[in-house]
Amino acid sequence: MDGALDSEITQLLTAVLEELRALRGDLRELVERLAQPTPPRAKGQPARAAKPARAVPVAPPAPVAVSRDLSTVLKKEGLRPLPEHRPLVLRALVALSAKLTEPQPMNVLKIVLAGGMACSSSQLQDMLNAVLLGGCALAADGTTVTSFTTPWQRLVSTDPADLDHRCLECYARTVLAGDADYFDDPEHIAEFERVTGGAAPAADAIERLRPPAA
Repeated sequence: MDGALDSEITQLLTAVLEELRALRGDLRELVERLAQPTPPRAKGQPARAAKPARAVPVAPPAPVAVSRDLSTVLKKEGLRPLPEHRPLVLRALVALSAKLTEPQPMNVLKIVLAGGMACSSSQLQDMLNAVLLGGCALAADGTTVTSFTTPWQRLVSTDPADLDHRCLECYARTVLAGDADYFDDPEHIAEFERVTGGAAPAADAIERLRPPAA
């Protein structure tokens, strides 16, 4: 199965890269056209008044309210764990990253991965969100990439288990941002492991992931 998936990933990646090269050519042509001088306005033709730009207020992020339903909390944050799909997604991502010849953003690689996954596009998005927020993707200079539109060169590890561990820490960090004492309750630990399909962080990791006191 992995061999067939690897072959399909190679074919899909090749097709996507060809489309990207074509898009770059179209963008260059568009930029050149836009750079050409604007024809002079005909005599007597009034100038069109520019509309004033409206300032769009940006609301600060709301704190995460952790309830007993951890699945709902993580879904709201775009981080559904989906343990029934996550292992295969991580293995496919490792195989795909090994074939990258140049940095690519996650939104492009998502298109490639979607061709071989049984999960939906939105489910794949949530799992890749955890990969990025877990610090799994690195730029060519070694800095961590967390944006879906920023190209990255390699993964922090080629072991899917290491990537999964980082995803679990991402889920834990999200929970602790809303309830710093969440893992003090054994029932919460059991809930975390049931929902994520992985082990809850150890005590020292919880201290590291817990947000600083205000």
